[in-house]
Amino acid sequence: MRIVSFKDQILQLLGDEPTLDIKAPKVLLRSRNLSYVEIAKETESQIIMSLPSLDTSVCSKQTKEINQKLASKEGFHTIIVSMDLPFAANRFCAISGISNLTFASDYANKSFGYKYGTLIGNGILEGLLSRALFVIDKGILVYKDFANDINDKLDFNKIEDFLAKTYNC
Repeated sequence: MRIVSFKDQILQLLGDEPTLDIKAPKVLLRSRNLSYVEIAKETESQIIMSLPSLDTSVCSKQTKEINQKLASKEGFHTIIVSMDLPFAANRFCAISGISNLTFASDYANKSFGYKYGTLIGNGILEGLLSRALFVIDKGILVYKDFANDINDKLDFNKIEDFLAKTYNC
């Protein structure tokens, strides 16, 4: 079980953190239009960022940044996962002018949070997702990175280096 911090609180993340280089857990989440989004789809490569809520300043900035830096990576489908309702994601996209990302909500059964070890299990953020990045290549988890503090932005330089070395993109 991974531990992260938020301000001066220690937060435990529930679920099982998946292991690299094996089949990633499949999960069905709800998109902005309430259709299903499949995580770990074997026919595509995905960049997935989980975050607590689009309504926080760090999450909002990080989402806009991933839209600029990673959503245009050829051959990858970029997905943002949070507990936000699909309607909130629609509002956020409209206000922010974001159209390159897929938003997926884990609100219904928290399956992503449990299967990827990102579900916050205690404290004032209990029930939300922690900030993490995953790369799943045709169903295989090949990259993961967790923020040690909920307020810390993820380092996109690390994933960009990984993608450049591994996929020449």
